[in-house]
Amino acid sequence: MRFEEVYHQSQSIAKSAQHRQLLWLSGEANWCYTQLQNIAPLLLRTNSVGVFSRALNTQLNLCRQQITNKECQRLLGQEVDTLVYDAFSGFNPDSLSLISGTLVAGGVFVLVTPAADQWAQWNDPELDKLWVQPFNREDVQRYFLNWVLSSLQQDKHLIQYAQQSFSQIIQGETRVTPAAFNTQALQEQQALVKECADSLLAKMETSVVLTAARGRGKSAALGLLINEIASKRNIFLTASDSHAVQQVQRFANSDIHFYTVQQLLSGDISVSSQAVLIVDEAASISVDVLLKLSCQFSQCVFSTTTDGYEGTGQGFKLRFLKYLAQTSKHCLFFELTRPMRWAPNDPLENWLNQTMLLKACEQSPASNHLENNYQIDKIEPQLLLDSPHLMEQLYTLLAQAHYRTTPSDLRIILDSPNMHLWITRLNHEIVAVCLLAEEGPINRFEIDDQGLDGEALIAAIYRGLRRPRGNLIPQVLIAQEGEATAGHLKFGRIVRIATAHSQRRKSLASQLLERVAVWAQVNSVDYLGANFSIEQDLLGFWQCSGFSLVRFGHQQDRVTASYNALVLRAIGVNSTLLKHLTQTFHYKLAYQQKRLSDLPVITHPIMRQQPRGCFEKYLLDHPEYLVWGKAQLHCFAYFYRPLESIGYIAELLLKTQAAIVQLRLAGRDRQLLDDYFIKHRSIDTLCVQYSLSGYRSLVKALRSAMKAWLQTLDQDGL
Repeated sequence: MRFEEVYHQSQSIAKSAQHRQLLWLSGEANWCYTQLQNIAPLLLRTNSVGVFSRALNTQLNLCRQQITNKECQRLLGQEVDTLVYDAFSGFNPDSLSLISGTLVAGGVFVLVTPAADQWAQWNDPELDKLWVQPFNREDVQRYFLNWVLSSLQQDKHLIQYAQQSFSQIIQGETRVTPAAFNTQALQEQQALVKECADSLLAKMETSVVLTAARGRGKSAALGLLINEIASKRNIFLTASDSHAVQQVQRFANSDIHFYTVQQLLSGDISVSSQAVLIVDEAASISVDVLLKLSCQFSQCVFSTTTDGYEGTGQGFKLRFLKYLAQTSKHCLFFELTRPMRWAPNDPLENWLNQTMLLKACEQSPASNHLENNYQIDKIEPQLLLDSPHLMEQLYTLLAQAHYRTTPSDLRIILDSPNMHLWITRLNHEIVAVCLLAEEGPINRFEIDDQGLDGEALIAAIYRGLRRPRGNLIPQVLIAQEGEATAGHLKFGRIVRIATAHSQRRKSLASQLLERVAVWAQVNSVDYLGANFSIEQDLLGFWQCSGFSLVRFGHQQDRVTASYNALVLRAIGVNSTLLKHLTQTFHYKLAYQQKRLSDLPVITHPIMRQQPRGCFEKYLLDHPEYLVWGKAQLHCFAYFYRPLESIGYIAELLLKTQAAIVQLRLAGRDRQLLDDYFIKHRSIDTLCVQYSLSGYRSLVKALRSAMKAWLQTLDQDGL
């Protein structure tokens, strides 16, 4: 049987059941592309989308619209009749899961992969995203691909067309054509929109929460709701990404403006009592930001998908919804359950839910047990593959703990060679988990693709010339804190640590960290660390676990609208780096608070200020620090060190060398340095005052002024 016939049969099956049919095309890459070329005339006449590599998109014209994995996000809200996903171009679990939601009833999802017996040798382009130095591509495992292959082979509803036996069609049970499912889904949607609109128009303090899986008409419902209330309310629409609201805007009759989270929290937007905030994909925004938004607006609509590939809804459910229920606002909770784009029990949706664990995060692991028989183990990925229920429990726990957990995280856990995993089990259920990334030492890295060995790479990072992938903590310390010695140290970065909701307040996370610390000492790790969005409770947890706060970030996260904190804990006796960072931390923070008006005020004891002048005294006692500080300014003036990373150093040295600056530096340069680093004038003010076009122009001017100042210091032998 030819592939064209198989494709037509797949369409027929899908249309008869108003489902979406998974068609698995497997074999050698060129053979598979030949099969696609045979149906290209059909695809080009229909609303079809193909996900291919950029190179392949220029070589072959197979679908009406051809995109890459990175571009799948921009198709959110669109509807297509046929999807072709080319795994030879890279199997990205997030992109595959996300793009699948655009396929409508009666559509065919063509998944193109190598032959089953070739997956072990398959050179998946996505493998390059799974390793960082000192590891290499050959160290990456294939556990995740094996998991996907197994799920395909066990699926009874897909149709397979394989090169080795291309005349064989594997088809599952015959499905009965459903009733008019769309009518029932529309009725459910219309009733929900009416009740939401009536409540928002009747009560001035109201919160509405709408949850749904993909394809249930959630975004359309938001657009229809806007139409119902727009004449009497001012609408503010936001999400973690502007692409997420395109479907909402499509169904809204009026032109609804999109606001970023940062814009809403900036304080620059006037919010009236008639304003309604609509947050789409709310679960992809941190709970703390949602809490701030709910306090800013008297009427809010929080909407989110429950599928894991657009941000998980578990932190949203466990923390945020509990908060809403306790407020004085009138709260309404809705869920759209009937699929609108396809009939219930859709085989493609079922396969994705099973393979990408998109429904696992809705389960509730670890109920309260009477006995406390906790067992902590460092586990290998093979155990998760051999015990799928454990993998589901693990992903569930991670999804509940962090709003950004996606199927790609599962692949990283299973396949990345620098990742290590510890779990705590209670009666065979995972109740706590810790994921650690091994980072550095950079000086031992082999020569990279740009010809730099480890030491040369440290120098390039130090000057702001290179930002190699991975190794976050040593890179931040070298590039942002000027600590080149961090390139000679080995770090263990805690990527995730989570405890089941029912097992909180039992010190399980702290016990996990102690077990990790033992492993770190045995494996010559110099420091454990973590980088996370600032929250007072989290700072307290890390302090109680023996970690010290050493850094606040300089830029707001675009989703959380908060700044990051970096904490470190020395393993062993080498704590020189930690001492240096903690001695300068409060001075750095004081400078940041002058320049960043929205930096959060932290009242936790970990933030106790050192006495005023303590740092200046430290400098007088350690003149070598002045030499170090001058080197940092040199990296900014002559290379590409970020401006924010040297601000506090410039402020201090300008104060200590004030007389020289006044006597030896030209007027404009002297005034610009003084206005930015000493008087802390805003960027907008400086741009107007010095006729600069924007931030980049200001940085260029400051580099020039700094260069001139450093030259005067050199002339004076300072």
